[in-house]
Amino acid sequence: MRDASNVESTSDGKKLSFSADGHAGQGKKRYGFDLEFVNEVSKDPSVKITGSQVDIELKKKSEEFWSTLTPGKRAHWLKFDFSRWKDPEGDSEPETKDNFDFMSDEEKIKDWAKKYGKSGSSKMTDEPIMDFVTKFYLFAFNVLMFLVHFYVLACLAHGYWTKGSLYFGTFWKIRRLGIYTTTVLQYMDVIHGCIGLTKSGWKTGLIQVTGRLVIIALVDGCPDLQTSVSTFCLMFVYFLIEQFRYPYYAVSSLGLEVYFLTWLRYSIWIILYPSGLILEAISMFKAIPFFYYSQKWSISLPNFVNFSFNFGVFLAIFVTTAFPKNQVGQLRNVPLRTDNIIRVGFDFNTSLVDHFDNQKIFGRPKPVGLGATPKAIIAHHYEQFSKPLTG
Repeated sequence: MRDASNVESTSDGKKLSFSADGHAGQGKKRYGFDLEFVNEVSKDPSVKITGSQVDIELKKKSEEFWSTLTPGKRAHWLKFDFSRWKDPEGDSEPETKDNFDFMSDEEKIKDWAKKYGKSGSSKMTDEPIMDFVTKFYLFAFNVLMFLVHFYVLACLAHGYWTKGSLYFGTFWKIRRLGIYTTTVLQYMDVIHGCIGLTKSGWKTGLIQVTGRLVIIALVDGCPDLQTSVSTFCLMFVYFLIEQFRYPYYAVSSLGLEVYFLTWLRYSIWIILYPSGLILEAISMFKAIPFFYYSQKWSISLPNFVNFSFNFGVFLAIFVTTAFPKNQVGQLRNVPLRTDNIIRVGFDFNTSLVDHFDNQKIFGRPKPVGLGATPKAIIAHHYEQFSKPLTG
């Protein structure tokens, strides 16, 4: 937990209660937990607060070796700190201690089980096995996700390398299924966060993956976007981001940290994340005229509920109001290791669909003469439906 404040920590001898405000896996909020111990501890916990964490120290009532910390099943977020582990017999040789320090966590657990399991001084459970299975699964999953995203990215890069700008007109039909499939698979990250396999905030992940799928569906429903340069660039950015995210997750699942991967993970977003937001906004701007005039995904009158809905108008309202506010909010949750705030601005009076100015769409002359900006379309739509009915 970072920047902890209003820290409350109490102990009744059998249970530790903690709560504090700060930044953690689910953003800035108040966090708390109750941790029940297998034996009695002191009722006066020592609390040390730093900028990056909160340290709580408790002393045992009796100096005996604990075979486990908590009764029942161990909490998934509770980790064993081998750097502070002491041999209960107290007669370890210096050489053994040095070798122990160089062991991996799994090797330390196995050594502990071998040393104390047969003598009965430690009651081993299947938790080390489950931890190993969980680590192996997360590592394999992240490696697989990296490979499938790399395959789609490599196909996009190869297509542009061999065909040049001609590839923009055909890439969507060729790679549509792969783009859909890999993006849907990202919901597994959300599930992992929900069930506690990972520490990542599942709510932010759910919003991001769903947002990408909405944009992909928007492209799939608008023929003009399927051959657009901005759409190709957006898909390229989507899959390029994952080339730095999944290797970092794979290494982290093993409890390791590679400095170069960590630096890439927390630095490349500074460029790619705002680029993705701008390209998403461009795609939505370009889709507005098509959905407005084609009435696709719209509800027309008359109908039994006497209700009309124009998806083009909805998209224009969304891209000029809710989208910027929502994306700026997401930018504040971007995993950057700096305190800088990235600000992205959009000029909503500038038309990104000028190629519609002098064209007839679906056999009808375009009634708006302001470059088909979202504001112009909203104003035109309001004017048409605010006229009094005659005849």
